[in-house]
Amino acid sequence: MTPVGAVARGLLAGGLGTAAKDAFLFARYRREGGDSSGWEWESSAGLTGWDQAPAPRTSASGWSRACSASSSRPRTRDSSTT
Repeated sequence: MTPVGAVARGLLAGGLGTAAKDAFLFARYRREGGDSSGWEWESSAGLTGWDQAPAPRTSASGWSRACSASSSRPRTRDSSTT
């Protein structure tokens, strides 16, 4: 298998896996009484904060905050090394 073929197969598998997971989660949402359309559910239309977001988005929020907090901390100069 060529490297390009491997990448293409990986992209296809990732897309199919994502579509299957979204279909499963949307079906569960509807079964539990959700009434938004597929597009509204997928785009999280109408949400005003992370506390209302579904699980994948809240995980993304946590990762985003963790990454930005670690990279935005001010660096302090250690006086013992100067």
